[in-house]
Amino acid sequence: MNPFDYSLCNQTVTLYRREKDGITRRLIPNAYFSGQIAAPTENYGKSKEKKFLLIIPGNREIRTGDRIYAGTGPKTVDWQSFVPALEPALFEASFTKPCFWEGRICHWEAGNRKETL
Repeated sequence: MNPFDYSLCNQTVTLYRREKDGITRRLIPNAYFSGQIAAPTENYGKSKEKKFLLIIPGNREIRTGDRIYAGTGPKTVDWQSFVPALEPALFEASFTKPCFWEGRICHWEAGNRKETL
């Protein structure tokens, strides 16, 4: 038992990872996902930034570079064209971290912004 409340972890995401021998796809239920598309004020009207936070309870590893689809994603993808800029529900992890409680991993977090403490 840990002190974290995972009651908001009730969404499904699909995680895609590029491996040496192809692309792996994992459907992950019971996740928390919050994503948004924002225009940074310094580039307003010129470019958009896709921010997200993903929390997956338990020890289900996420890696930097993994692509996360909000919901149930396609079964097969072409890595070169399956990119966040072209897919509204697709995000790419630029940071990941395991979170610990009493020496054990209780959940993983991922996002695409620099982590702040």
